[in-house]
Amino acid sequence: MKNLIKIIIVNLLFSVSLLANIGTITALKGNVKILSNAVNIEASLGVGLNEKDHVITANNSKAQIIFKDETIVTVGKNSDFSIATYLYEADSEPTVEFGLLRGAMRTITGQIGKIAPHKFKVKTKNATIGIRGTNFTILSRDDGSLQAYCTYGAIHITLNSKGHTIKQGYFLNVGVDGKQSIHPFTAKELSRVNNENFGKDENLRGTGNEEGNSVDVTVGLDVRVENVSAIATSTVSQSTLDATQTSETSTYITMIGHSIDTDANTLNKSLANLRFTTDGSSFDSANSWIEVKNKNNDDWQFFVASTPTVFTSKDEFQTTFSSLKLTPGSGSSSSNAKLTSSNFNATVDLKNDDYMSWGSWNVDVSFQAGVSVPSEQSLSMQGLWVTGEATNADVVAALTGSNVFYSGKFNALDFTGSTPLSVTGNASIVVDFGTNRNAALTINYENGDGTGVTTFNNMPISGNTISGSQSSGPGSANGTFYGPNGNSIGGNFSSNTQSSISSVGIKGVYEVTRQSE
Repeated sequence: MKNLIKIIIVNLLFSVSLLANIGTITALKGNVKILSNAVNIEASLGVGLNEKDHVITANNSKAQIIFKDETIVTVGKNSDFSIATYLYEADSEPTVEFGLLRGAMRTITGQIGKIAPHKFKVKTKNATIGIRGTNFTILSRDDGSLQAYCTYGAIHITLNSKGHTIKQGYFLNVGVDGKQSIHPFTAKELSRVNNENFGKDENLRGTGNEEGNSVDVTVGLDVRVENVSAIATSTVSQSTLDATQTSETSTYITMIGHSIDTDANTLNKSLANLRFTTDGSSFDSANSWIEVKNKNNDDWQFFVASTPTVFTSKDEFQTTFSSLKLTPGSGSSSSNAKLTSSNFNATVDLKNDDYMSWGSWNVDVSFQAGVSVPSEQSLSMQGLWVTGEATNADVVAALTGSNVFYSGKFNALDFTGSTPLSVTGNASIVVDFGTNRNAALTINYENGDGTGVTTFNNMPISGNTISGSQSSGPGSANGTFYGPNGNSIGGNFSSNTQSSISSVGIKGVYEVTRQSE
């Protein structure tokens, strides 16, 4: 009971300190000092940290810091960790820039990593690391060598004008000679790295009390315990490594995919393409677009605005279209098209680690049409989209299994009435990567006028895509494999679930994820 009371008192002190400072030393071992305003201070439990402070550890020493946004940083032995910038206030955009002059650090990102990942940076002597919802470990040595391990999500590293996106289960190695290479790692290898730089895997503990009993200072804190080595990682085949990681120098991620629009009779005339910076802060507007072909005999292409992207929550953002391109069809006189209003919404954050995203879009445009006397006309369009980081076709060809199950959900528009209605429900796909090399998609309706189940059987695999017809009715469906190893499938579909309707009644997009076998 006496020890329990002490733990409660320590935790209350930590809570007060967290309110007053940007971060707090919540656990330590060995010789740890804080350099603050050019003064060296002996670190102790509950000591608060501020901007510009350094946490410096000796041999066989380490410290754990919990910041206001619940980011957890563990500083390993023989390290110099600094807080260059830290802003987490209600009325300002959050910003973090940590420094690692030398040594080792591992991090579990908190709220800032969720709401403003593009503002979360770590700098070493020769590299800058950005995040995509991430847990990671960095080793920076005096000789210029560096290793960066991504244990969850993805990180982007810029080093000597080269950019590398490192996904979960991989690490970047930079040798003394500056040579850069990317490799997969196993849980055993990560455990060795942690043991060598942070000591044996364990929850950090306090230095003790007057009775010589150590106090677990993480007890009672409403935060995640820092134990990165427990995060599962798996070995990745060399073919997957080649397809997803080798020589990746771009600072952009490209997602290609499918879209639908308000024309209820045609499925395959809408496409989606997104290209955005690895930190998620902006789009490459010239290469991020929704395309609608043969709408009123014209082709339309709407380009996503580069900035700003407004994050309404950790899982949603919205922006607009900045421009459009009108390509008149044969015999068309359309010209001088302008955007009058638009929205581009994502209901799944682009920075998630499932390699996919989806959302909705709508536009209102004005244009002139007419041969002899052009007149001002207007047009409204809306739709849904799904995109992802496409799986290499060779990787899909190497996948095996006769009944591989993917499950997820769909969003759709029901065109059977005068106004399109939203339809949602569950989606699933069973894939035969064996002899038949095909897939079967099942759409299970939950609301809207569409009821029951619609199936699309015998969808052959072609490269990294699937396509096929509705089992009973005029509909069809398409899909693309996403992720480094065919982790997910996303696509669009059209169906007619009511026999009294001659045209296609429902169009939508789906995303499904491979389930554990």
